[in-house]
Order: sequence, then C-alpha cells, then structure tokens
Amino acid sequence: MIIRNLRLKKSWSQKQLAEISGLSVRTIQRIEQGDKPSLESAMSLAAIFEVDVAMISSESEESQLTDLENSKLEAIGYIHGIKQFYLHLSLYVILAIASLILWGLSISLIVWLFFSWGVIVLVHGLVSFDKATFIGPRWEKRVLEKSLGNKI
Repeated sequence: MIIRNLRLKKSWSQKQLAEISGLSVRTIQRIEQGDKPSLESAMSLAAIFEVDVAMISSESEESQLTDLENSKLEAIGYIHGIKQFYLHLSLYVILAIASLILWGLSISLIVWLFFSWGVIVLVHGLVSFDKATFIGPRWEKRVLEKSLGNKI
C-alpha cells in the first residue's frame, strides 16, 4: 500500500515505476498487493521515493498501522477520562449548591463531607488531565509494562 500511495503521488503508472526502478511490472504489482519485497527491491524503491528502506517493507507498514491504532485508543481513553471528570465535577457542584440552599453551613458534617469530596474531585481532575503522574495513566502503563516484562 505504501508503494502504491507513493507511486500515485508522483502520478506514475506501475510500468513507469518498473522502468525507473529496474524492477519488473509484476514485482511492483506483488509489492503493492502486500508481498514483502526483497532487500534489493526495497532499496531500489526507497532510493527512488527518497524514503527509508524500512518504510517500504510490509512489516513497517503493519507497525505504523498498529502505532496509529494505539494512538487513537489512547486519545479515546484520555477523552473518556476527561468526560468522566466533568460529569463528576457537575454532580459535585449541583449537590453542593443544593445542600447550601437547603441547609446552609449550619450542619458541620455536610461541610466536611463536601470539603472531602472536593479534594477527591481535585485529585480526579489531576489524574484526568494527566497532571498526577504518580497515579495517572502513565503510572498504570509503567506498572503494566513491569508486570508483563516488555514495552506496550
């Protein structure tokens, strides 16, 4: 797919690319269909398109897709965490205002309850916005990598 995209950016046909690279049209077709090119073919195509040889191999393409998918999943998780924080904050504010209207500051237990809950909301915000690295997503990733024994 990468070869095909690079070729189309230059508006070349498979035949033109074959002539320029010194490869056969059939070789170009096989590489574009996902077959792994030989080292010589990959080097030739990399030189023509002025890219790294690793980018030409199908393994590199798969890892780029995996990295992209992982980035998307991390972004979705980050956004979900922020959404949960805003819901938590909204609930806190609504209940705090309702309690103030109903009871005011006359009941010390409610004051302490909302003070404690406010601290929890603050910590939740720090974690959601990735400011509390000691218990946030980065910490979870480090612990998971340590338990699995490899990078994620």
